[in-house]
Amino acid sequence: MDDFFKEINFPYSSVRKGQDEFITKVYSTIVKNGNMIISAPTGLGKTISGLAPAIYHAKKNKLTVIVLTSRQTQANQVIKTIKDINEKIKSNPNIKEKDKIINYVAFIGKRNMCVHPERELYPSSDFNDFCKKVRETGRCKYFKNTKNTDYDEKIKELLELSSKEFMSVENFVNLSYTNNFCPYELVSKKAYLADVIICDYNYMFSPGIKDGFLGKIGRELEECIIIVDEAHNLPDRIRNSHSHKLTSEMIKNALKELKDFVKNSEYDSYILNFSATMDEIYFSKILGEKTETLVKREEILSNYLAKFNKLVKFQTIIEELRDVEKIVKEDRIISHIGRFANFLDKWATLNEESYLRILEKNITKDKTILSLTIKCIDPS
Repeated sequence: MDDFFKEINFPYSSVRKGQDEFITKVYSTIVKNGNMIISAPTGLGKTISGLAPAIYHAKKNKLTVIVLTSRQTQANQVIKTIKDINEKIKSNPNIKEKDKIINYVAFIGKRNMCVHPERELYPSSDFNDFCKKVRETGRCKYFKNTKNTDYDEKIKELLELSSKEFMSVENFVNLSYTNNFCPYELVSKKAYLADVIICDYNYMFSPGIKDGFLGKIGRELEECIIIVDEAHNLPDRIRNSHSHKLTSEMIKNALKELKDFVKNSEYDSYILNFSATMDEIYFSKILGEKTETLVKREEILSNYLAKFNKLVKFQTIIEELRDVEKIVKEDRIISHIGRFANFLDKWATLNEESYLRILEKNITKDKTILSLTIKCIDPS
């Protein structure tokens, strides 16, 4: 085997045909601080070919490798590959003892790491609100224990154990749970020392998450080498994360919530008039066999605002609904009114060059459900 592959701690006895060029180009690109897109057949060894040169360069230059993947099974494959590289490093007499451990952490979706018994009550769209509420109100013992300095030594032991055994994501979550700690917070503590961080696409590409994530792991983007696994899945994931939907069922939930918290018929009209606007376009455009139609941003806005007197401003409607949302969230974890207000804001502010606006109908046995979707087609 070429000395270069030994130097980067390639862990296997031989390099496959085509893999040598792959690894060399990856390393050259990383050194030049460049970007690279690779398409290669199954079985070439893409995971090791990206990781080995990236980890080698990162450890030499005090950088961190961030591996983004959409699947938990692939996260576990990355962990196994790191273990193989680490075994090679341990056998290398030229490497100092303190440099012979590859520290890694794996962040999967935050909800999937949660061990709180009420987690299943909240879908992904509501989970962050749930998590924030139970943390702030002291209703999550796992979070409280992880933040309790009395447990620092215990936490240190668990983190060392997980690194030593190269635990899979599932096993690490179970380890945290059986010791009454929050897996996500535990991983965050370990991330400060990590050479490799494995996480879902969302941590780097979803709106509003990247900066918080980098802050949590104590890194600047310039200090990271980013590897995107199965990047052909990324465009759809990004477009979906930037898209928004409002259904007639969501409107009903918002109206019910409004009646529970605010006895003001003017506020009712904010929701009822929007529902009426959707109904009018439905009857004029997709009554019959047609199931969807494109609509313009201004088509909805002008129709909606025409139902109020001229003194009512669209932004005022959103602000007043958000005031109600704050009241609701003093008592509840999520607010349907807040969702409705956020959708109105997105409808008015997102441009028509990057987004399609679609009205759809879904007919079940006993009712017709309408939905408005703001579909991202160009997140750039």
